[in-house]
Amino acid sequence: MYLRFAALSAEEEYLHGAFCMEEIELAMEILNLYVNEGHTLFQASLEESGKEIPLPLEAFDGQPIRIYMQQLQEEWNQVLSLSH
Repeated sequence: MYLRFAALSAEEEYLHGAFCMEEIELAMEILNLYVNEGHTLFQASLEESGKEIPLPLEAFDGQPIRIYMQQLQEEWNQVLSLSH
């Protein structure tokens, strides 16, 4: 999948980027790192198999998220394994 984003730096410079990602958690973490450094996101999306999925910008507050997403996935996998 590809992470694409556009942001405005604290110095009011236009930034845009695209990264090839294997994990959605890493993509979310990268966006939060940019926000944490003082950049303002104004566009972010994931693209996979030719489909673009816009991401809600208000979800990126600059705080780490990857570990929480991984914990949620582990909990979800445990719940699914109990239902079989």
